[in-house]
Amino acid sequence: CDPANSVIGVTTDYAPLPTIDYNALKPEGLRSFEVSTIYTKNNIYVSANAYYNIVSNILLNQYHNNIPFYASPSIIVPEVDAAGSSNSGYVYGLTVKGDYEPHFDNIAGLSLKVSVAYSLVDGQFTDNNLLNPTYKKPFFTAKHTLKANLTIAYKRFSVHINGLRRSA
Repeated sequence: CDPANSVIGVTTDYAPLPTIDYNALKPEGLRSFEVSTIYTKNNIYVSANAYYNIVSNILLNQYHNNIPFYASPSIIVPEVDAAGSSNSGYVYGLTVKGDYEPHFDNIAGLSLKVSVAYSLVDGQFTDNNLLNPTYKKPFFTAKHTLKANLTIAYKRFSVHINGLRRSA
């Protein structure tokens, strides 16, 4: 400010902005391929499901250098964090599940069910950060998941035992 309290210059080293250019943002694209199969025999059920997804124009924050900030007076911001849609990636996964339900014909009202399932999720996303491009694994998911369930029921009484193990 000058002696009359008029702004003569503004400075900042960093600024978070919604986006640099709204016209450059593109809608996210998704191409997905999936296959499923199931096998049954008597009281055994085995199923498998696999998928492969290709994602384009993922909306993520990116860092930009020396962006003019249109204020009065105009300033150049050395580092800006703003949304961009130039990121892309792929993710694939597989789930295999087995169920076993034996029949107890000699004990009326008794039932048993055992289920075990394994899931794998992996992939890679490109973060086109202009200061430091990186490759990232899928977020908010574990690479390996193992689930086990046991249900024992007799007439109106039932017990459920569930187990879950996820990798980091």
